[in-house]
Amino acid sequence: MALKFQGDTTNLDLVKGIERIDRQVPFQGTVNDAQVVLRGFKLEFANPDTPTKVMEVSLHNVRADGNDVRFRVVTQLKDKTGLDEYSGFVDVLVIADVV
Repeated sequence: MALKFQGDTTNLDLVKGIERIDRQVPFQGTVNDAQVVLRGFKLEFANPDTPTKVMEVSLHNVRADGNDVRFRVVTQLKDKTGLDEYSGFVDVLVIADVV
C-alpha cells in the first residue's frame, strides 16, 4: 500500500444557481481508500457589479471505485435573485491509498 497524490481542476463556464459536478480521477492500481481536499477556488459573477449573498464550494460522496476515486463538486454563487450567471474553477487534491 502507498499513498498517491493527484490534482484535479473543475472548470465552470457560465452556470446559474447550485452546480453539482461528478468527477473521476484515475490511479495506477486499486484504490483502497481516498480523501479529497480543497486546494483553491475562484467563483465570479459574469456581471462584476453583482453583490454576493451566498457562496458555497464543497466536496461530497468521496469513494474508491476500482482504480478510480469518484467525488462530487458542489458550487453556488447567488445574489438576491439567484438568477445571475457565474464562472470559475475548483482545484482539489485527491489522496489515495493504492495497492
